[in-house]
Amino acid sequence: MPEFLPCPFCGGPADWSTGNYKGRPMCQTCVSTATTLEKWNSRPREERLEALLREVSTAGVELDDPRIGYLTVQLDRVTWDEIEEALR
Repeated sequence: MPEFLPCPFCGGPADWSTGNYKGRPMCQTCVSTATTLEKWNSRPREERLEALLREVSTAGVELDDPRIGYLTVQLDRVTWDEIEEALR
């Protein structure tokens, strides 16, 4: 049985849809869907954020360092709150 990651929008559990979107992954909480399981389980923004955090932590950069601003531009609107939350 394939593994479903939690919903990228609400964190709810996912399973195969049985309604109009039969055969698609669907959140059982907010009813979000994706066309394929691969797309459902894809988290490109999270992967970019993880890469940024690895870069920041290995460079010894603090969150208030101006260089963070440059790196966040590379992440397509990742907010300071998201970065700080991910570091906790």
